[in-house]
Amino acid sequence: MDWILESSLLVIMIFGIRKIFMGKIRYSAICALWLIVVLRFMIPVNLIPLPINVGHIISETVKRIDNDRVSPKEEQDIAYRNYDRVSDIGLVSVFTDELVEEDTSSIAESRRNIDWNVLLKKCMVIISIMFAVMFAASNLCMLKRIKKERKLYYSRRNMKIYTVSCVKNPCLYGLLRPAVYIPEELVSYSGGIMADSEEIEQIILHEYVHYKHKDHIWAFVRMVLISAHWFNPLLWFAMSCFKKDAELYCDETVVDILGDEKRFGYGEMLVKFAGDACRRDFRYSMVSMGKRGKEMEQRIRAISDKKHYSGWIMIPLMLIVFAAVGATCSTGAGFAAFATDVSKHADMNTRINIEEEKNHGIQDYVKNDEDPDLFKETDAGLYAPDSGLYAETYEEAFKNYIEVFTEAVNIGNTDRLAQVIDPGSEMYRQQSRIAANYYSRGIHEEIKSYEITEAKSIGADMVAIDSKERIKVGYSDGSTKVVKQKYRYTCKNVEGRWIITGMDESAHVKR
Repeated sequence: MDWILESSLLVIMIFGIRKIFMGKIRYSAICALWLIVVLRFMIPVNLIPLPINVGHIISETVKRIDNDRVSPKEEQDIAYRNYDRVSDIGLVSVFTDELVEEDTSSIAESRRNIDWNVLLKKCMVIISIMFAVMFAASNLCMLKRIKKERKLYYSRRNMKIYTVSCVKNPCLYGLLRPAVYIPEELVSYSGGIMADSEEIEQIILHEYVHYKHKDHIWAFVRMVLISAHWFNPLLWFAMSCFKKDAELYCDETVVDILGDEKRFGYGEMLVKFAGDACRRDFRYSMVSMGKRGKEMEQRIRAISDKKHYSGWIMIPLMLIVFAAVGATCSTGAGFAAFATDVSKHADMNTRINIEEEKNHGIQDYVKNDEDPDLFKETDAGLYAPDSGLYAETYEEAFKNYIEVFTEAVNIGNTDRLAQVIDPGSEMYRQQSRIAANYYSRGIHEEIKSYEITEAKSIGADMVAIDSKERIKVGYSDGSTKVVKQKYRYTCKNVEGRWIITGMDESAHVKR
């Protein structure tokens, strides 16, 4: 969604840039702006990670607002949806009276919501396939009809020119073997408008320039993008403007070839043989000579007005374009995003490996009895008092547990749980299984907030703490929820080190 949002924002920015610089730069540069949009919609790649990107900021803001508006009903759905985190570990979880009395309708409703999300995605894919099939069928039928009726007019520069009766406007058509098709009535008098030899030459030159610009390929690309992003009206509008600007670029090139003395004659030819607009034309990858209406008026004005462009204008244009691309092209599953994730995991694994090496070193050191007082071995396991994960207070022990458990869920490595939970406890085995299970199911967590609401001494060097936590849970289907939960933990002080030893079976849990 960040990719789609940023792509849409890029379209809006390109529209603004186009509006500002239209008439001040060559139309080749205007078309190049749309190529940026095409590449962004086709390739969800993050090549250069930037600290700020507009799409991610807006997306996170919307998600944050949505998460802060969780209703009581949604909280109950979250409770049932995430009940397995408590029930799977075999703990006795006591829900509030409202949750106990609630029937399973909320579970069914939650499942229906998930099914609707999946159904929506499937419908979007099906409609995309339908668009693709429609485009393919329409073009295959048109190509079959053209091949049946076409007559070779002549060849020039490895380009075939045919006359056909089934097209009403000169066009370049074909993907692998494009050819120029001219309406039969233009070259032979049959009651229509017949073109003279100079006009025929200009028509062929116009379509040949389209061929040199690869507009027949870009026409195909536009259909592919519309099939994939049919739900995005900004893309439809952008591809329509891209097609119009390609015509302006073609006219600009043809006038440069013909020279200024034939500028007005070329414009008259365009008006004379312009076709009528048809809403069904978007189904075909034809590159036609043009349609009557406002589009043709704009082209005639551009041809009639001889412009002199300043090269200096390209400097602010490039700066603005780079800024727009940098702000809207930093989300995706590309090289930089992959490198960032690898870097994060590498840092995490490095810390884990360091801790493992420390533990191995500690064990070897104790076995060698070089300094038996440096390391301690207790009921809670082997530890070094100066290690950063061994808390001096129960508050630190709780903080370490929250962070390490979340880390274990997200990366699938549960080794460090032994440093925050008593390795010999049942809780350690249960939490290890839960973290591994969540990771295998594609669930990830993000800590939003946590605090100790109450602490009570329950014996010598033991404290029971009640917690209040807000965890953002992401599921494999792409959905996210902020889960509000309360647990009771037992902390124990073992020779100056505080560690979590278990969850009280009478813990009051609200998921």
